[in-house]
Formats: sequence, structure tokens, C-alpha cells
Amino acid sequence: MKPRHGFSLVEVMVVLLLVSLMFGTMVVTFRTPYQRAQQSQAIARVTQMDRLARILARRNGGVLLVVDTNKGEGRILDLKGDKNKQPLHVCSFGEEAKLTIYLSSASLIHRPKPEERIPYDANGYCSGFAASIESAHSGLIWIYFAGGSSDPVVTKEKREIDALLSL
Repeated sequence: MKPRHGFSLVEVMVVLLLVSLMFGTMVVTFRTPYQRAQQSQAIARVTQMDRLARILARRNGGVLLVVDTNKGEGRILDLKGDKNKQPLHVCSFGEEAKLTIYLSSASLIHRPKPEERIPYDANGYCSGFAASIESAHSGLIWIYFAGGSSDPVVTKEKREIDALLSL
């Protein structure tokens, strides 16, 4: 009998099956941390935008935060200066998440506006507002920003946000 060179079809199929099982397990294992990272990044962007608006409001005697959900960006405008002047800061929320702003509990029921304007006074205070971030990977997240505090409340429950906006 001649010595055999190479692998049989069964051996190749078994190796391919084992490699595909390992790859499938790896994809499932790494998907959850990736989703959490995207969720945390979206929350961080909105929180940083609020904190920057508070800082610039104290420095400039008040600002107006304009959130355009169609463009996925927030613009911080000077309240005292020329309205046609360039914004003090523009921040993007990224392509992976859809951001919506709610200024009152009534706006949670009705269809939200594509552009919301949030004024901050010279002390960095604003009326409380909520933001929802919807992502294909991590679902819907709610964030509430109190008027005088820069620490947001993050939840997945809409009723908690509704109660906070009603205060």
C-alpha cells in the first residue's frame, strides 16, 4: 500500500466545523462588551455636552443649547452676542445612536420636535430635561438632567423619567 499524502474529506470537514464553532462562540462573547461600550459612549457624549453648556454659561453669562436630532448634533450658542455668530461649540452624537430631547413630561406623550432649545442662565442652571438614546445594539436608554446638577440619572424605564420631568 502506498503512503497517503494530504487529508481526507472527512478530516477537512471536521476541522472546518471546529473552527466555525470557535468563531461563533467568539462573536457572541465579544458582542455584549461592544454594545455596552457604545451605550456608555452615547451617554458620555450627552453628559459632556450638558457639562460644557453649564461651564460656557457661567463664563459667558448664559448660553442656549440647540439640539438638532435630524443632524445628530448639539450647538451651544451665546445668548448675549449676535445670533448669526458662530456657535461656541458643536458636538456630534455619532451615527450609531438616535438622540431625542424631551423638555417636559407632556412631550414624552406627543411626538418630539426635531430641534429643541434649552437655555442655561449665567449660573449654569437650566430647566430639567430628558434625553433618550436609541441604538440598534443596546436598545433605548433614558437620561434625566436636573436643572442645577450635572450628574444625570440613567435608566431604561420611561416612567422614572416621566416622574422626574413632572417635578
